[in-house]
This record gives sequence, C-alpha cells and structure tokens, in this order.
Amino acid sequence: MSGFHFEVHDLSIILNERDKMKSILLTMMAGLLLVGCSASSPGVKEGSSLSEQPDWVVSRGRYEKGIGAVGVAPKSGLGTQMQMDEADLAARTQLTQILDTKVQGSISTTASRVKEMGLGTGEELGTLQTESVRRSLINKRLKGSYPIKQWKDPENGELFVWLVMDQKDINSMANEMANSLIKKKLNESHEDHQKRLKIMQEELKNEFDN
Repeated sequence: MSGFHFEVHDLSIILNERDKMKSILLTMMAGLLLVGCSASSPGVKEGSSLSEQPDWVVSRGRYEKGIGAVGVAPKSGLGTQMQMDEADLAARTQLTQILDTKVQGSISTTASRVKEMGLGTGEELGTLQTESVRRSLINKRLKGSYPIKQWKDPENGELFVWLVMDQKDINSMANEMANSLIKKKLNESHEDHQKRLKIMQEELKNEFDN
C-alpha cells in the first residue's frame, strides 16, 4: 500500500508540473500573437506637432476682431462633407460655451455690485427665466458667426474649423442682453434702473474684452 501511495503522489506531481508548463506555453503564445498583431496593424496616428499646426489652431481660435473657437472632427469614412459638418458643429458648441461662460460671469458680478450699492438683492438675475433669456439671446446671435479657415492634419486626417463672431455682433448681443435681463422693477426709480443697467453693461464689456 505504501508503494502505491508514493506512485500516486509522484503522478500528482507530474500532472501539476505539466499544467504549469501548459500555462507558461499559453502565456508565451498569447504574447507572441499580440506582438504579431501590433506589428502588422498600424496604430492610431498622432497629429502634427504644434510647430506644424496653423497659429489659429495652436491659439485655439483666438480672434483679434471678436471671439473665435476651433472645432475638430476625426477622419470620417462617410466623406469630407460629413467631417466638415462635425467640425463645424464642434466649433459652434465651443463658441456657445465661451459666450455663455462670459455672460454668466458678468451676471454674477453684476448681482454682487447691485447688492453692494443698495440697488436690490440681485437675486432676480439667478432665476430660471434669466437663464432662458441668456441662452436664447446667445443662440440668436450665434447665427452671425461664420467659419474663416479650415485645416486638415496630414498626419491623421483630422479636420479643424475656425469659427468667429465679430465684435459688432458681440456688442449688439451685450446691449440686448443687458436690456433683457435688467428690467425696471415695480416702484423702482428711473435713476436706480439706469444704474443697474449701466452696471450690467460694464460687466458684460469687461468679460467680452478679456
């Protein structure tokens, strides 16, 4: 019985060693397969270096005559037109965010100044109605934006579109925004209303000048 016990024990050791070798071989084969795949199929191409990109791409659409934004779309198998539409939409989304951030900043500082000057609490500038008016006016004026340049990266085929809004359209939007948000309150004097309106105009100008 003892001899049989040792034989079983030895067989168990052999089987364990065989399983270990099988595991090692499978791991090595998987590694070789991955190496082969990576060597045969090219990876995602990186874009051109900053020194090779247009200035307006590097500066993210900085526009001296107003406000600009850059939209980018990856190379598309659906054709150039689809890629252009995607890049244009991305640029408009970016420009909307820039404008909205600036308007929100001006509303916040206006509310603080109005409260400090004893012209009210400024709480009316934080209502849902104010938010609705803000976004409506931005979308309205965004129709005046237009693309001025586009560039396709020769390295990876990405398409960049530069969308801008001229300063005159920004000024018109700011004036309309101030008049729409700063409404004359019941029993408010004309003088106090004009003071609040002037504060809003100043803060909008400060935001859009930066």
